Amino acid sequence: EEIASVANLPPEERAKYEQSLKVYRDQLVTMESATNKGLKQGREEGREEGRQEGRQEERLQIARNLKAAGASVEMIANATGLSPEEIEAL
Repeated sequence: EEIASVANLPPEERAKYEQSLKVYRDQLVTMESATNKGLKQGREEGREEGRQEGRQEERLQIARNLKAAGASVEMIANATGLSPEEIEAL
């Protein structure tokens, strides 16, 4: 029914209708694209944050192992990049 009513519009009104429909569809595509870009960026930031947390946890575990083996705080700090305070807190 809607298609028939659009087909029966005078040429000028039909052109206006088709132009407004095009603008509407363009806006939908633009919003979808922006949303997808934001999601992708958020996933990438999340992955990077996870990698950083994983590297930090690995450094802490290495420091724990070295500390348990009797290594000096200075040696552990040099090997892991952790501060002496972080090592003492383990």
